[in-house]
Amino acid sequence: MDTVQIDKKEIIANDNITLTYNGELKHSKRVFVHYGLNNWTNTNEVPMKSTVNGFVATISIPSDAYNIEFAFRNELNNWDNNSNMNYSFSVCPPSLFVEDTSSPLETPFFNTDFLLEYNLNQNFTNNQEQASEFMLDQNRKSYPIF
Repeated sequence: MDTVQIDKKEIIANDNITLTYNGELKHSKRVFVHYGLNNWTNTNEVPMKSTVNGFVATISIPSDAYNIEFAFRNELNNWDNNSNMNYSFSVCPPSLFVEDTSSPLETPFFNTDFLLEYNLNQNFTNNQEQASEFMLDQNRKSYPIF
């Protein structure tokens, strides 16, 4: 079994992940996951729950994250930081997946961007040319629509 397992194939910004730890601290009474986002510019530490599969914690990934790194410590302050390399993962930007449907788009994604919802639904309703990308952030970065 891997030292760190994540419940998803890809870590996506603005989502939650559940990670399971089975490393050198697995026989400890308590384990904490210490993690940093975007090259450790934003750090946090949460206690992990002991289960038969290892220590488990759920972490929320903010929308501006592009990488996340983990290190683990136990109640005695012994650390597992992957031989000073940390456990590092890339974070994908949030994507909009549009399925072939016969009704206007309704997803929780649109609850915060009414203009995007309106424009996509107008496009859908009027059978206009299908968009191949959209802009999500102020940096004018485009993301494909799948």
